Amino acid sequence: MHLFKQWQAEFLRSRLANCPPGSRIMVYWKNIQLMTAGIFKGNLREQFYLPLLCRRTFLFSPANIGPFFQQHQVVTIHDASVFTHPESNTLTFRLKYQGMYRWMARVADHIITDSEFSKCELQHWLKLMPEQISVIYLGGEHFERITRDTSVMERLSLGGKPFFIVVGNNSMHKNLKVVLAANELLDKRGYEIVLIGGDFSRVFQSPNLEFAPNIKIVGYLSIQELKALSSESEGLIFPSLY
Repeated sequence: MHLFKQWQAEFLRSRLANCPPGSRIMVYWKNIQLMTAGIFKGNLREQFYLPLLCRRTFLFSPANIGPFFQQHQVVTIHDASVFTHPESNTLTFRLKYQGMYRWMARVADHIITDSEFSKCELQHWLKLMPEQISVIYLGGEHFERITRDTSVMERLSLGGKPFFIVVGNNSMHKNLKVVLAANELLDKRGYEIVLIGGDFSRVFQSPNLEFAPNIKIVGYLSIQELKALSSESEGLIFPSLY
């Protein structure tokens, strides 16, 4: 716990967040400055630029992995799905993330995760001691400050029928086959289903599914559009296995 307080204090002192140029990031931080710098994106930025930028300083990475050679860092690992549902990921992605998770568990000052369930899972798979990992729940207060982009209703030709939304990609552990199995009942009652989520075929293994005419596959939406659909829908269908 002493170490946890130490890196927390250091993060507050640094007050600097770094992201690639051109990033679409909406933040409402009062005490942290957002800096866009560097010429790389993706793995090159993560593994080479950030360690150079943060040499001899502290780095917090909120998205599962951090630089291999960064000594002083804290990482948020959101879940252990690469271990528990390997069939959902491509072989390359699975091997990369399993290896990086194990390495982060060895070299990071501390691990953060989203829930007590994920903490237990990560302790099991990464052989972590309880004091090496802490639960910090995800925030949602920023969602209240986001305006709704109601033009998405017209763009997607929604509003003629009541609809449910499903948010997620078409990977196996998202369990969309359950939605399709139940869709016949919804279709008979005049409902539509809107599937929201980007195409991550390079990462996720997808089952072969056939979609009925009353199911709209709309791909990635902005947070403003998602908020509008959330407000106008009958509800959220969330069948994920993990």
